[in-house]
Amino acid sequence: MAYASVSFGTTRLVFLVGPVAIKVARVRLVSPLWRAYRLLREGRLAQTCELHREEHGHPLYAALMIFILGGIRANLNERKVYKAFPRAAFAPTYFSFLGLVNVQARGEPIEPQELPASMLGINGVMMDYYDLKYFNMCKIGGTLCLIDYGGDRLQRHLFSQPSLAFA
Repeated sequence: MAYASVSFGTTRLVFLVGPVAIKVARVRLVSPLWRAYRLLREGRLAQTCELHREEHGHPLYAALMIFILGGIRANLNERKVYKAFPRAAFAPTYFSFLGLVNVQARGEPIEPQELPASMLGINGVMMDYYDLKYFNMCKIGGTLCLIDYGGDRLQRHLFSQPSLAFA
């Protein structure tokens, strides 16, 4: 494992330094406008706005929360989930500064074949709520852990059925 590296995610920059991962929220201003333009050209803007209206209320609020402040939202979600389920298979969040920066434990990367074929998601039930990929997992102390768990759907599912975090 390299001592330090940087990766660019959709909503966050991740700095891997020694034993920690530092996730810095990306506040994106141009890409939401570009995405709205693409959806408009494809004739899917109204459908997308309606989908987010059901989830967040007003479509402008949804656009703000999802497209512009997505990294902050993901950092806050990860902090909330880890605080609620500290013994579950999530990479520990040590510190969060207003959702702008999260400091988490850094694990060893896994290979695709290390993800159990029987695993539909975390504890076998999360695939519907989280797009599970091997690169969103790592090993910490020999335990397979999810390192990217800031999504709204996964959070809502865990808090509606907390026992699933330990199944």
